[in-house]
Amino acid sequence: MTAIRKWTTAFGSGLCALAIAATAETGAGQFNHSRARLLQGQFADGAWTAGVEIDLAEGWKTYWRMPGEAGIAPEFDWSGSHNVADVVVRWPAPGRYHDASGETIGYAERVVFPITVRPENPSQPIELDLQLSYAACKNICIPVHVELSQVLTETSAISSPAAALIAQFEARVPQRETPGLELKQTRLEETAGEPRLAVTLTGEAVDTSTDIFIENFDRAYFRAPRPVGRTGDTTLFHIPIDGLADPDLLRGQTLQLTVVTGTARLIGEVTVE
Repeated sequence: MTAIRKWTTAFGSGLCALAIAATAETGAGQFNHSRARLLQGQFADGAWTAGVEIDLAEGWKTYWRMPGEAGIAPEFDWSGSHNVADVVVRWPAPGRYHDASGETIGYAERVVFPITVRPENPSQPIELDLQLSYAACKNICIPVHVELSQVLTETSAISSPAAALIAQFEARVPQRETPGLELKQTRLEETAGEPRLAVTLTGEAVDTSTDIFIENFDRAYFRAPRPVGRTGDTTLFHIPIDGLADPDLLRGQTLQLTVVTGTARLIGEVTVE
């Protein structure tokens, strides 16, 4: 089976349309730049934990759900599955990268997206079918489409290495509450006509590696945060904003923030003051 998919992505000020024909393999997708496969975890409390792995060649990366200035977010299509009531995909905390295409947000080397699969009928096998689309990028960005499938039953053999790998990336998924890290305030400021977001974090987990990724507002792009002051366990960050034509559009908006430090990962919603 051959799947052909055409995506358009932004590189700097121009647009680059890329098309690739990829052989869709059952169970695994193997390319020179990346490999995709389904990992089987364990069955507990009426649901399967599993994972979608993208293993990348050295120097290659793929993207987060908010891919940055230039990128393609992965897409998960489970519609071909049978005896599946619900599939929840969880996103490990990403990194921030810079290359010729601009600033991107995603993963290098390897990522596993932990998933939870709930059957419609727990007494019957799950036939899991995933149409996975993602981009593998180095000097160029290559869109990839692959079909992955797996049958899950309560008696299925569980791979200990696969379960350990899923658990490793599950630990990187941001949580609503994280010890040592708390979102306190988010407000819009302007200096010399340049807008910025001021974000206040508290907790001993805040460190020099702290990054903040912002979603739910597509009329502007939020760059990497800069720490500008610390009092006790409270740190103020300034986040430059690109493309915000009218700052009033941002005030009162509810944003989703993902905060990543050296030891903690937090996700939460804030209203811009």
